[in-house]
Amino acid sequence: LTIWHLPVPVLVPEEYRYNVTSWFAALRQCGNLRFSDDLIYTKDAPKTMNVSSLDNMEDLSTMNIAIYREFKSNIRNGVFPPLMVKNDENVGFVVEAVRDIPAKTLLIEYAGVVTRIEDSGGTDSDSLMILLETGDPTTSLIIDPTKSGNIARFISGVNNLSYESKKKINVQTRRFAVDGEAHVVLFSSRKIFKGEQPHYDYNAGRSKG
Repeated sequence: LTIWHLPVPVLVPEEYRYNVTSWFAALRQCGNLRFSDDLIYTKDAPKTMNVSSLDNMEDLSTMNIAIYREFKSNIRNGVFPPLMVKNDENVGFVVEAVRDIPAKTLLIEYAGVVTRIEDSGGTDSDSLMILLETGDPTTSLIIDPTKSGNIARFISGVNNLSYESKKKINVQTRRFAVDGEAHVVLFSSRKIFKGEQPHYDYNAGRSKG
């Protein structure tokens, strides 16, 4: 049983401001219109469509639900995980740890606009994340962080078909149910060292466990 940990934030005021500024500057430069750490529903994909039981996904343990709720409360109060966004001249914006992060530490919830898979064909975004799979594109949901969201979109995806790329994986995605609704978080699958970039397996994005 995986028990998550809360991230230890950066407490030095100058470093904190620098890190947080990097988040908002990168999002703004990419055309993000609104920072959000939560799912954003629309009339075409309302909250009532996000019914986790349609996907048979697992509920979190009581302990992890409590940790997740505290994590979200911290974010709302401006207590962010020790991550910054940098512009890599070869790949664009990437995320980097600004302190060592222990294994099983919550990093961020994948946030953005909830869209039905049926309606997602018009986007050229490479940052879409599966939220709910019902077997029907008219009721299955994805998260699109293109216009609204957080820095989860900048965490690097790795194709696990490449052995060399697979070795970089240090983050795991998890889809889970809270209060009957699906959510997606990213957490460290091993210790991430200061200066290291988080990488997750984007081919595992459909995982329920």
